Amino acid sequence: MTETVHRIPLRASVGKPVGAVVLVGEWRQHHPDNARGWVRAYSFVLTGSAGHPRPWSIRFRLPEKVRARVNPLQTFTRFTVVRDGPELFEITARPGHNPLPGGTLAVDLQLLHETREYAGDPALLDLEFG
Repeated sequence: MTETVHRIPLRASVGKPVGAVVLVGEWRQHHPDNARGWVRAYSFVLTGSAGHPRPWSIRFRLPEKVRARVNPLQTFTRFTVVRDGPELFEITARPGHNPLPGGTLAVDLQLLHETREYAGDPALLDLEFG
């Protein structure tokens, strides 16, 4: 895994979780046949807002001409994939997986690109919480 780290700003409405997202690494995935390609791993760190903890969702799109899907080898314990690319993505909290007020919750997401060349810019655009 490369030591590539990009801090990408995160916008969130008042009263919803806030946090940051970091590209924590990227690597070539050689198998199985249906999941070969270039993986980029992102970590979203959510901070719970004051008051009642609410379910969260994260939505974003990829830069133009960059296509991907959620890595089928990743195990999802904290979220459900609602929209799986190739350009737009949305994940939502599973019951019991919300940050407590003032606490944090790490949400890791891997995107699988066809090749490193097609992976393009690692930025996540229009990133927002729902």
